[in-house]
Amino acid sequence: MKQTDQKYNCDVCGSQIEVLRGGEGNLMCCGENMKLVMEQAVDNDMVKKVPIFDMMKIRPVSDVAGTAPLIAEKPNVTALKDLLIYVLTGLSQVVLFGQKSDITDHRINRFTVKALFSTLTDVNYDPDRFFKLIHEAVLLRDTLKLKIRTNLIEGFLPDGPARFMPSSGLEKMIKIGESVGMQNYRSDTPDITLLKQTALYGIKWLSAYADHALRIDQEDDRVYAFIHEGLAAVQRTDLTLEDGVKLSLKCGKIVLMAVEMLNSGMIQAYGRPIPTKVQFGVKKGKAILVSGYDLKNLEHLLKQTQEKGITVYTHGEMLCAHAYPKLKKFSHFFGQFGVDRLKQISDFSTFPGAILMTTRCSQRPKKTIQNNIFTSGMVGWPGIHHISGFSFQPLIDKALSLPGFLEDKVQGEVMVGLAENAVLNVADILPGLSAPAFLSENILGTLVKSFDIKPVTWPDSVQIQPV
Repeated sequence: MKQTDQKYNCDVCGSQIEVLRGGEGNLMCCGENMKLVMEQAVDNDMVKKVPIFDMMKIRPVSDVAGTAPLIAEKPNVTALKDLLIYVLTGLSQVVLFGQKSDITDHRINRFTVKALFSTLTDVNYDPDRFFKLIHEAVLLRDTLKLKIRTNLIEGFLPDGPARFMPSSGLEKMIKIGESVGMQNYRSDTPDITLLKQTALYGIKWLSAYADHALRIDQEDDRVYAFIHEGLAAVQRTDLTLEDGVKLSLKCGKIVLMAVEMLNSGMIQAYGRPIPTKVQFGVKKGKAILVSGYDLKNLEHLLKQTQEKGITVYTHGEMLCAHAYPKLKKFSHFFGQFGVDRLKQISDFSTFPGAILMTTRCSQRPKKTIQNNIFTSGMVGWPGIHHISGFSFQPLIDKALSLPGFLEDKVQGEVMVGLAENAVLNVADILPGLSAPAFLSENILGTLVKSFDIKPVTWPDSVQIQPV
């Protein structure tokens, strides 16, 4: 980490950050912890942005630890993300207007989920792809307007995102994006502003679950309807405190619905997860590493790499894939390489094969291995080869051209697949040193009777048998 006046440049990506906070702490940039000395705090224990402000990434500094994790992002990408969200709120305004006349376009539902998901941290960092998404959103919006009849709708649409017309130049789009971020979605009171922000954050994460479910052909019109309702609400000037609270609570219910839909779809597609031991190690031979949590991509890759002498490994969140019966059947699907995304850069640098990034949790790759990395779905990095659909031949060819591992090596194992069906079928569950405070005696008694849960007080008060 190089200090230049009061600013800090990341050695990996060059992003510039200024910190206003006394003491020492850790700055997370590109997935690596780098120690730095921060100047005296002047503003409410908050980390202050110079060029990379994004309310999804900058969080309050802890009063205890005195540090806050940051993930650096180029300012042009942040601006384009903000502009895409702004345009999506206008698209949703038109969608709600069309629904009054029973005029809809299902393409818009799927597009909105994917586009909104791309704005989450660690998903897409490619400005050109955001540029295209913004133009596509406007095209879909205006096409829907024509269906509704433009001369009828224009008088009812407020100025703003529903009327926004994009520039043909990337730099101009970036400038516009700098003026339409969350900090500009103001209301008469701070409470309403915070509720709008809360709803938007919830909707963004909802889009992640909805996109994941869509990958395995699961969708629900109620999820789409709420996403449009919530995005349009961000632009409302008449939103009351009660409206904002109801919107946030409804968001929680819809998120739960989306999670249940996703879980059901995963079980339907790949079977119920079962307890499975996964090795931390490697096999001699060619190799492909898959990170993220898109099991559909993994499934297609496993099918296309059969009988090719390639071993497929998981990284990070993809570890859970080893527990699904329909994926376990592939003999060349071996184990977990590396740890988690915080070690992604060092893990990837030592992997002698091709790497596929899915869904999110992508860190800026080192230039020395960029040619070995491929992205899929909504994941993107400038200069990194992107695979559209499920044709992984370029990835396979790259793996075959690289040396792979020279010998077998096993460093341990971990148990995965402890899903609800596995856990609830195990007797003698011990919830910890004491039951949570929100469990009343009656509730606890029911759990003990139904699931053989046995709360304990101290470790030496019970004999714990291995499962």
